[in-house]
Amino acid sequence: MQKIIVGLDGSIAVMPLTQGEIDVIQSQPIPIALPRSTSKYDLTLALFEMNLYDNLLAAVDAAGPRAQLQWEHTTIVSEDDPLVQVLITGLGWSDAIVDEIFDRIRNPSNYSEVA
Repeated sequence: MQKIIVGLDGSIAVMPLTQGEIDVIQSQPIPIALPRSTSKYDLTLALFEMNLYDNLLAAVDAAGPRAQLQWEHTTIVSEDDPLVQVLITGLGWSDAIVDEIFDRIRNPSNYSEVA
């Protein structure tokens, strides 16, 4: 393993890492940020249980015909999808609400069933 050092004068040097630097790197977990995604059915069910489904439908309608078409034909919903981001922002949902939605999807047994 090597490191690149850039000097104040713009010079570049490639040097081997010390064993201490290697140990620190290897002891750190590698963070992997993946966008959360789910089936539209699971998302719809979670929103219904949270009494947020009607709000979502109103936001999709307000977003216009193209958004309505995309929503109607989507099967997988990803948190990083531009339409989803527009809807989250338009609905004023905080990160905590979005986290709770995905938590309900991942752990449905933690929440009561709808009668």
